[in-house]
Amino acid sequence: MQNQGDGFAAIFADSSIVEPECNGEQWGADCSFTKHCLGTSHIDIGRDYQHSISSGTSRTYPNDLDCIWEVKAKGDQSYVVLDVEYDLEPTYDYVQLFSGTFGSTSGVTPHAFLSAESTKERYYIPTDKFGFATIRLVTDNLGQRSGFAASVSAGGGAATKFCSTPGTSGLFCEFPHCIVKNFIERGMVASSSDVDPEYQIGRVVSQIKSHSVPANIDCTWPFDKTLGEAQGIRLRFNSPLDLEPQPVSAVGDKVVVRAGGKVAAEVYVEKCTTDDVCSYSWQTGKCENGACTVHQSLDVEIDDFAGAELHLLTDRTDGGNEYNGVDFDVLFISSCPSGPEVHCEAGSGKCVDGGCMCNDNIPCACPCDAAGLVSTTNAALLWVLIPIVFIFISIFVWYRRRKIRKSRAQKATIQEKEEQLEAFRNSVVGMRTAITHYMPTPSISDADDDAPLAVPPPLEKIQWCWKETPSFVSAHGPDMIVGNPADCWIKYDRYLNTMLEDAFQAYTNSGSKKTSINESFKKLTSMNESFKKLTPFSPAPLDESKFIVCSDGYKVDVRDMKQTKEATGFERDVQRVVEVVDPVPQQVPKDRKEIDLSEVEVGNSLPDELISEPQMVLVKGDVVQISSQRPDGWAFGTKLHHNDEVTARELVRLTSKGSLDSNIFTDTGWFPLDTTEIPTGEELALLQTKVGGTDALQAPSYWDDIADPTIVQLHELKRSDKEYDSVTKAFLSTLKLPRFSKKVKVIGIQRIQNLAMWQSYVVKRQTICYRETGSQGGTDSPEVMKRALDRFERHWLWHGTNNDVMDKIMQQGFNRSFCGKNATVYGKGVYFARDAEYSAYPTYAVPDDNNVQYMMACRVIVGEYCPGVRNAFTPDIRDPSTQALYDTTVGLLSNDTMTDPSIYVTYHDAQAYPEYLIKFKTS
Repeated sequence: MQNQGDGFAAIFADSSIVEPECNGEQWGADCSFTKHCLGTSHIDIGRDYQHSISSGTSRTYPNDLDCIWEVKAKGDQSYVVLDVEYDLEPTYDYVQLFSGTFGSTSGVTPHAFLSAESTKERYYIPTDKFGFATIRLVTDNLGQRSGFAASVSAGGGAATKFCSTPGTSGLFCEFPHCIVKNFIERGMVASSSDVDPEYQIGRVVSQIKSHSVPANIDCTWPFDKTLGEAQGIRLRFNSPLDLEPQPVSAVGDKVVVRAGGKVAAEVYVEKCTTDDVCSYSWQTGKCENGACTVHQSLDVEIDDFAGAELHLLTDRTDGGNEYNGVDFDVLFISSCPSGPEVHCEAGSGKCVDGGCMCNDNIPCACPCDAAGLVSTTNAALLWVLIPIVFIFISIFVWYRRRKIRKSRAQKATIQEKEEQLEAFRNSVVGMRTAITHYMPTPSISDADDDAPLAVPPPLEKIQWCWKETPSFVSAHGPDMIVGNPADCWIKYDRYLNTMLEDAFQAYTNSGSKKTSINESFKKLTSMNESFKKLTPFSPAPLDESKFIVCSDGYKVDVRDMKQTKEATGFERDVQRVVEVVDPVPQQVPKDRKEIDLSEVEVGNSLPDELISEPQMVLVKGDVVQISSQRPDGWAFGTKLHHNDEVTARELVRLTSKGSLDSNIFTDTGWFPLDTTEIPTGEELALLQTKVGGTDALQAPSYWDDIADPTIVQLHELKRSDKEYDSVTKAFLSTLKLPRFSKKVKVIGIQRIQNLAMWQSYVVKRQTICYRETGSQGGTDSPEVMKRALDRFERHWLWHGTNNDVMDKIMQQGFNRSFCGKNATVYGKGVYFARDAEYSAYPTYAVPDDNNVQYMMACRVIVGEYCPGVRNAFTPDIRDPSTQALYDTTVGLLSNDTMTDPSIYVTYHDAQAYPEYLIKFKTS
């Protein structure tokens, strides 16, 4: 949030300042800042001399850090010793180790990547030829841990060239997993000890058995060609390839063979549902446990073979699962002596573990199939079988090629979709997926979990009326007379009726309402029996602007219940008539959702300052977008996808114990971050179908650059801007006489830029549009989508606000717990007006100490709507079969129709986006 203050004043002078030398735990111009690291620190160490470095003294490090420590060793010191204890959010926050420095001409060479919880180790970082090494801490915009503390010193001497324990690496084999550059020890193989030693290159293992595959790294194993006749290499797996399954190679973990700057082969674990998907040459053609199995031996032929590099590429998350990585022997292969198309066992070879071994145990490139061939076929029978086998093979090859072409076309389509999905992943701000059901602590601990929903209070139909001169009563139609005509009470129109009721509610909620009833209550006993009570009140010494309604030369003060003609000062009595209406029985699902409470996490540690704030229930599989996050692990978010809205309503019922007026919501509020995780590819794909593509989530083209997508930015418009002129004209054009008779002066306009909130709005907008058009994923034509937007979106509606809540609205959205308190006539939601004249009254746009009022110009996706009901907490049910509700309720004022109502009331925070904040004064 960009807060506005009084600015600053300073005095500066040109003087010589000696820049202090801060240590690795101090920052700032005078080395007095210790809370968390900043920028780049320079550490100069000598032999046997230690320096301390850390992420700072704060209990948890902040988000979006990028801190660097450049360490200089001296003399013959060839490495930096790092004794470190660290607690980082695994894979998302990390420490990188480099040789060299970012500021040097030669740059840095990556060495290792550290990211884990509660780990204490010693690592060695090789220095460059100038004696430099670099340590870098990077944190993302979500999640916080305690950080790290370390001591650095320097050392020299020969490092261990090869590690005897498979899976370890580093100068002294101190890493339990591979690092950026690893070595293959010649002849060190596992299952290939029977192979001719000249063909043995070595063994590649990603990590030791007790560790999972490292995340977010490119581990390399380079080697040279040392055998002249070698045509390529063979990867012979000692254990099955175990990496995170992925739809395509472009995303996720994979093994890559590079030679001559080109990719010679890629191997990965592919997701599948049927065997048809598993059609790559390195796959067995079998789909087992949702993934294609990989051949035990894979041959890679390399053009212009002089050497190669083996790479293990991993991404930043494995979805909370652990994988065993890779363990395979690397062998040279020779050409097939019988010809490239001749089966291994039809010549002089033998298929072993899916790879051909020719004479003298030499790996060769002859093809093997899963079944192999019988090498001892009777020669006489062979002449009979050859034509049959030839015909069979021809048919099989034709069928196989046709199948492969079809499968590869499908893979190309899938890969294109995955690339779109990856772009979609990168475009969405602060998205999380619920991994469990969650509900806040129930408000009444001893209440019955099976308690029915609270009975709604009786509904009230309010009619405001004014006292007519008896001789003029007959000039009014019968439908405009309240009660007995002899009492001379005449109705106000719907517009003024709503305005008066809102002003009255503001008055009664102010705490200054007097309870005495005047004599006029007794005089109306002849009214229709359905009118149960009248509520006149005496004046109170309050700011009259909030409780006076002006229209067409008259003003009505709801405190003393008087209407005054401004030109003459003539007064008439005013009354508020309340008709009590039996509430319509609430429609409840026939089969209430049964929930196993043992599977629900209950929030028992809500911080005191959040108790009165909106709280949100979660259903496993919900997708949430975060707009605010606290260091203690609590986050404020809005749901982009409801996995099961009926279950969410039941969780609200259980939490609020049937109370109709609670701060527990299904779609927005605070929740513990540890009940969520980064979304999987399937969850992203589901959300993508609601949006229709990455472009829809981009910031509007007229916005300024976004510094932080989770924090609101306010851009002050210049009076010379067309944008300023457009907003001003739209605002002033709806302040119409006679309903709004004050003069208005616009003080300033700010554009509200909150990318996270904008994306929440776009998802809700697209969801409603696709629901009505019957399409998903952006398959609608532009014309169809335009028609849907024209029908369901309003641009702009107006919302009057005040200093107390407008910052919350701009950061968190229109939450019902702090919006819509002044109005409940058409439901207990957030109110928006078609015309600014309604929202500009002081009741809604409350003046501050300088008499400045605030109005928001909002985009609102109103969707399907129904008439509003006073004090209703939700719209009516739109589809009884699914319990789906209307999106919005509306209020009809004078001359309104259902196609063009004056008032809209929303019940989902993401239905509205405040585009502009208008500051104005009235006189």
